[in-house]
Amino acid sequence: MEAIRQIVQVEDSKVTVVLPTTFPSRRVEVIVLPVEANMNLSANSPAHAALRRPSPAIAGKGRILGDILGPAVPAEDWESTHETTR
Repeated sequence: MEAIRQIVQVEDSKVTVVLPTTFPSRRVEVIVLPVEANMNLSANSPAHAALRRPSPAIAGKGRILGDILGPAVPAEDWESTHETTR
């Protein structure tokens, strides 16, 4: 099965989906979802890139403080490393 996902503009309450000439099927199922309600967009989609743009008011003002790769608590505090006794 081949699936195509597109983010398209609604014009006069109509949506046009152009399929590639190599598309194998003559009948398709179309599901329409508003983009605002569908926030789980693919990381590669153009709409996702637009949603991930920071506000110009805060862009470039962040700072990294401390070690961002190390654990937040010592390993001794991790419950998963303690042996359980029965």
